[in-house]
Amino acid sequence: MEPAISKKIEPGHDLAHAYKLLRTAQWRAAVIYLDRLEMKYPNLGEIHLAKSFAYYAINFSSEKKKAPGETRGWRKEVRQR
Repeated sequence: MEPAISKKIEPGHDLAHAYKLLRTAQWRAAVIYLDRLEMKYPNLGEIHLAKSFAYYAINFSSEKKKAPGETRGWRKEVRQR
């Protein structure tokens, strides 16, 4: 199900809704909504910024779910190279 986006040209209103999704920790819904906004406003850099926040939050939350010893494992791999 795709999110409903109005036909009006109101980038501020649309971005406010995206940031509301981010504040309420609805990461996947925010990314889907921002994808749709990216189609509507292809040259708006704030959409890319908000999308990067959402992707960071998704990856950060999945990183916290790992076991405590696994969260710092990537540093050991970098040092060995």
